Amino acid sequence: MQKSELIAKYAKTNEDKILLAHILDREAVCIHKNIPAEGPFLDPRQQGLILSLAPHLTIQPVLWGGYADAERRMIFFLPDYMDTPPDDALTIIRATHRDSRPPGHRDYLGSALGLGVDRAGVGDILTDENGAQIIVRASLADFFATHYTSAGRVSLSVTALPLTDLALPATEPVFKTASLASLRADAVLAAAFSVSRTLAADAVRAQRVFVNNLPLTKGDKLLSVGDKVRWQGKGRFILEETGDTSRKGRLFVTFRF
Repeated sequence: MQKSELIAKYAKTNEDKILLAHILDREAVCIHKNIPAEGPFLDPRQQGLILSLAPHLTIQPVLWGGYADAERRMIFFLPDYMDTPPDDALTIIRATHRDSRPPGHRDYLGSALGLGVDRAGVGDILTDENGAQIIVRASLADFFATHYTSAGRVSLSVTALPLTDLALPATEPVFKTASLASLRADAVLAAAFSVSRTLAADAVRAQRVFVNNLPLTKGDKLLSVGDKVRWQGKGRFILEETGDTSRKGRLFVTFRF
């Protein structure tokens, strides 16, 4: 299928058309020059778009955001002699502060965008009580180190670090059990997040739900054990296991958050 045909088939908005054209150009660079080619950081919906397109590509894209559960991920096309993205493709911007009122995620992101940084160059922002770790394209490291001096009204001290220094927060998994009539996605979502099935179905229709990084398009899709589910803006979980069936025919399931 030709480039124009792929874009026409999969793009739903003008932004999608621009993104897909850029991604296909990056694949062409990898093919013709036999070098790794990277694209922008993608949000979950954009990642799903690329994965839908992937069967038609000559080189399968690799999505990597710096750690296994990253929400925003960069896209890479790799030549045959490479198995993983280059180690130096991403950098951590470690921002610390001494204010008693720590900035939030929006403060860190808003300050970066206010400096003219493109959102496509910034990955996940992991906050803690002392500051944040901001995953960025390596090409932006010097800019952040020089110009990123505050988040909101809080002054920052900034250091650029290699990705190997990423310190993920230690979190204990939270488990939740429920009984369901079936493993329909909308029913699973409703039980996992303790909301109505109508609200869950609305989220699916609004394309805010992703299963294994692919957009969920139908609320009646049956989920399976091991599926990773993300509801954008609400949270994520893994369908950990299914158990016995109750006397009323309902299935016991366990979620891991």
